[in-house]
Amino acid sequence: MRLVNSGVLHTGVDPARDVFSCFPSLCRLHSGEIIASFQVGPTKNHMYCTAAFSRSNLDELRWSAAETPFRDWATVRGLTVHAAYLSEVEPGRILAALQLCDHLGDPSLPYFNSETGGLLPMRIGLCESTDGGWTWGEPRFLESDLFGDVPMPVHSPVVCMANGEMYLSFETSKPYDQPGVWVHHAAYLVSADGGRTWGETRVAAHDREDLVLYGDPRMVALSGGRCLASFWVIDNVTGMTRTAAMSVSPDGRTWPEVPAGTGIVGQPWPIPMDDDEIVVVMVDRYEEKAVFAVHSSDLGQSFGEKLVVYRHGQAAETPDNVEDWLTEINDWAFGLPSGVRVDDREILIVWYAGSSTETSVYWARLHVPLEA
Repeated sequence: MRLVNSGVLHTGVDPARDVFSCFPSLCRLHSGEIIASFQVGPTKNHMYCTAAFSRSNLDELRWSAAETPFRDWATVRGLTVHAAYLSEVEPGRILAALQLCDHLGDPSLPYFNSETGGLLPMRIGLCESTDGGWTWGEPRFLESDLFGDVPMPVHSPVVCMANGEMYLSFETSKPYDQPGVWVHHAAYLVSADGGRTWGETRVAAHDREDLVLYGDPRMVALSGGRCLASFWVIDNVTGMTRTAAMSVSPDGRTWPEVPAGTGIVGQPWPIPMDDDEIVVVMVDRYEEKAVFAVHSSDLGQSFGEKLVVYRHGQAAETPDNVEDWLTEINDWAFGLPSGVRVDDREILIVWYAGSSTETSVYWARLHVPLEA
């Protein structure tokens, strides 16, 4: 792979309020436009943050002024939109999967409880646009028939499968003040009617001994009706990042009991190319201290050389336990890359980077040769 070009996507909506821009993702429309979504706020995951959108065409990659369409709706309801993941499910029809957080009316509360490892109340929202993302309907709340009232953050867009089903992946966390072990599931909601109802929940990965967290589950559709899920694997005792893992389901319903290790440490986002070919963009905050991309022609069983697109100067603090890791997440100054395929052999990726006082969102266009 090689870097084609790169640049800055966003540096702030309101310099007095939104100095942190982070957690970006991309949606390519049938029209050829790209919509970038990312969090803006006074700090990461703050009560007064929200999701912002910026648009560009592929030829110039000049990004429009960011808009925050859900801020007022969420504020009235005492909620914060931490992320919005977009998917164009039909030409012009976009579904936004919203990560909605209740900060309990206290902006001083940390996102994770450092004593228990519990997460603030988190709900899944879904909002629809029928005009290419220019206007949005009223968001609605989605519930799981398996997990009840536990926090359920989403980390990726709705996936459209060949059989007509739609999948929306999420993970289960632990209520804010609940002591004990974090019982974690990587799961997904299923819609069989074009996104109108989401009555079924399926589990993609779960460690029965609760020693491993298969975090940030992200799903993509593959040829032949298959589905691939990637996982950020965390030791549930030490909080250390392990080798990233992947699973392939032949039908979107059955999954391997244990996801397969990739041999590469990091927080992954898979981008499907053709058949069994994928590119994975990842961040490693401890050893590599970098955002990088790797190519695989066999669905992650083997990878080519890493292409580093961003190198950070300082490694993250090594945690002693999972509570330390959860506390340190808000101090990380770079990461969470994601991307989409934009041409026959090109992908567009985004990530955030900066310092303890501000972060910005960056983009890079990569060429993926046939023989990578």
